Amino acid sequence: MGLSAFTFSPISQEFTVDGKNSSRVFAIHNDSLTDRIAVKVSVFVRKMDEEGRETLEPCPGDFLIYPSQNILAPGETRSVRVKWQGGPVSGREKAYRIIAEQLPVDLQEEQVPEEGGGIRFTFRYEGSLYVITEGGEPSLELNSIKTVMKEGSSWLELQFDNRGSRHVIMGDLNITLNSPYNNFDTIELGPDKLKGVSGENILAGNRRIFLIPEPPEVQGEDLLWDFSYKPVY
Repeated sequence: MGLSAFTFSPISQEFTVDGKNSSRVFAIHNDSLTDRIAVKVSVFVRKMDEEGRETLEPCPGDFLIYPSQNILAPGETRSVRVKWQGGPVSGREKAYRIIAEQLPVDLQEEQVPEEGGGIRFTFRYEGSLYVITEGGEPSLELNSIKTVMKEGSSWLELQFDNRGSRHVIMGDLNITLNSPYNNFDTIELGPDKLKGVSGENILAGNRRIFLIPEPPEVQGEDLLWDFSYKPVY
């Protein structure tokens, strides 16, 4: 079967536990002008380790997705409503992945495959859902910077902690390095030197560890540092 492209939007949404924002609408558009497609929408709990590796876990009962399985005619757009039904949320916000997957099924018959039918998923979108708490804010700290050796090279290990109740994306991250003994001039690290760090997401209550090449001036020196960023949600 040939695979037709589709679009899914928006790619990120925040939910409240009640009120009008406890329900959100997403759009699936079949980009093909000739083929019908089948698309399944699912939501999973999103967890992330210190190195940014994600694991997804089922969350039955947290969201109502209607319809969760869709057949779209060529050029058609369908709306999918996603409603929070997981009850009150206290403390930190909850993070989820919403996934829209195209199914390689024979659409000569007007049906969507049943659950557990051994379907191989193909083209897909992954988006972010957050169930927020009232007044929740991130609280980001750059707790440590130290020299580490890896594969014969010297790196700086950056440890960030988000101790707040809301996720944050570190937009336009800048780090300033100084020596407590004035052994080197101030080093400014902007987003161009922090690729793979600037723009990264740190979930509420999570720690992230990043490695960047150690500037030659540092060479294992003790460090003082400061940082700034533009929070993006």
